[in-house]
Amino acid sequence: MGSDTTMTARRVATTVFVLLVAAAVGGFGVTPASGAATGVTGAAVTPSTVTTGDTTTVSVSLTVEGVDASDGTTGGSVTLSVPDAVDLTDARATNVAVGPNASGDSGTVDADAGTVTVTWDDDAGTADERLSVAVDVEDAVVTRTGDSSVTAAVDADATGGAEVTTTVGTVTAVASGSDRSVTGTPATLYLGERGVDLTGLDGVNPAGESQRLYGVSGDAEGSPARVAYTLAADVTAANGFVTGGYAATASGDTVVSVVRPRVTEVTLSPGSTPSSVDVANGSVPQSVSQLTVTAERNFADAENATVTVEDADGLDVTAQVTDSPTIATGESVTLDVSDLDAGDTT
Repeated sequence: MGSDTTMTARRVATTVFVLLVAAAVGGFGVTPASGAATGVTGAAVTPSTVTTGDTTTVSVSLTVEGVDASDGTTGGSVTLSVPDAVDLTDARATNVAVGPNASGDSGTVDADAGTVTVTWDDDAGTADERLSVAVDVEDAVVTRTGDSSVTAAVDADATGGAEVTTTVGTVTAVASGSDRSVTGTPATLYLGERGVDLTGLDGVNPAGESQRLYGVSGDAEGSPARVAYTLAADVTAANGFVTGGYAATASGDTVVSVVRPRVTEVTLSPGSTPSSVDVANGSVPQSVSQLTVTAERNFADAENATVTVEDADGLDVTAQVTDSPTIATGESVTLDVSDLDAGDTT
């Protein structure tokens, strides 16, 4: 049986962003300073899933408990910090709301620092207040697939130090436009596959950028390869790829290993279902009208295998024996051989 590779299987890897409010509360038995918070409840981040490389609006809400505003507070704040994987270059803080007694609430984005800060004043004179805090971060872009932690800090007493730590939610980034995503190094790529998301690999550029890769081992040693988009890389000879290891920098470690896709074993079973009976390289009586094909291959994570059938004259008769010649991972293809003439079939 012949085989080739197709790119029908889609896998996505995900980026998990955990928003935390980082800090420490004053020592045991010490009364918090005016404005200081004692806890955070009701935290949430929406949406829970976004698309890697697309602009999105992320909404964050939480309730700050035990705020001591008895002496009045100016400049209380919650600061969200994001990793480099989240691009805030064009982001804006909108729909900022702090209540019930706060005033002057506002939101600012510092793209260079990777932070979104909500500030407020509170002169309600309340010793044990609950403040709800909400902000929309518009036009943020998650540029990288993989796990990232994101921190935030509550400084309700405006002293410059956070008082409470908590998790406020998770966001999962999905590379839905890619055929599959790879994480962890070295990742295995298959020569000829297309649309692979490389953004989760250390040292590889984020979504929206190109990438030069440096051959460091095997046939690739000393030869560069280049992809136009790290979110959907084509691992092709046209882009300079050969088998071997590639690094993201000239002196870096191997981040991807390119191998040739290969079918390692083909089993032909009489009948319409797979079985332990294998008649490959053997013969079957003409009374057998169906053969079921299963295949073991080294590229199950990336691609499917395609069955090609040739008759004794070398003519391609695949369309005559099956309407669906593709073998997905863990599946099989049944061939209708009832109309084939006697002789060798490949």
